[in-house]
Amino acid sequence: MRILFWIFVLLVAAALALFAVSNRTGVVLSLWPLPFLVEAPLYLIALGGALLGFLAGELAAWIAASRERGGSDGRSRLATVSILGDRGYFAPHMRYRWISAMQ
Repeated sequence: MRILFWIFVLLVAAALALFAVSNRTGVVLSLWPLPFLVEAPLYLIALGGALLGFLAGELAAWIAASRERGGSDGRSRLATVSILGDRGYFAPHMRYRWISAMQ
């Protein structure tokens, strides 16, 4: 499975390299309300835009998952009944149970 991952990574890297070599033509980028003009290669603008979109998506996912990272929200939490057995070592037969914080 690991070899398939690396084959996929190499194919994507080769496709990005071909895209960059094929689109070296300079283009002018202007954002309407701003008076600035930026001249850059087309591949840099396209890949930069894709990178910005990826980072914006990661930020949105990170913010959405912040509730789960914050721990218990007060309604319920997972508590261990017993981790160690009577001899002081891990007892894998022990189970977890849900306890309510409202009790």
